[in-house]
Amino acid sequence: MDLKEEFGVDKVLEQDGVWIPLDDVTQVKIARLGNKKYLNMMERLMNPHLRILNSKKKGLSVKKLELSNEIMCKVFAKTILYDWKDMFLGGKKVKYSPEECLRALTTYPEFRDRISDEADDINNFFKEEIEEIKENLK
Repeated sequence: MDLKEEFGVDKVLEQDGVWIPLDDVTQVKIARLGNKKYLNMMERLMNPHLRILNSKKKGLSVKKLELSNEIMCKVFAKTILYDWKDMFLGGKKVKYSPEECLRALTTYPEFRDRISDEADDINNFFKEEIEEIKENLK
């Protein structure tokens, strides 16, 4: 196995993001899950809540889940999902903004999960894969 060939992703693409098609029309610009900005913001937002998040007390599981989802959506909106093209809501085109991004990630958990899956997929961050995707979009 050639490690570079199998795991040698483009570090710039991981941080700056790549355009990924979600369907025949819509594209999203996403960074790699676990990039430096993501890790720094996740740590900064989670630290004040560690006591709750690490608690073993009964009855806190729903609160912990809600809190961790809230934090994750904020972090994704600032460090993972950088932009989109041709996103619609109820037939109306939605212009990208960090606020609209946060709203979409919070309101539609399956959308957040799809973004998470794409951001975690190593194949999206090889320079050769990106060139192939660009060619297919033409």
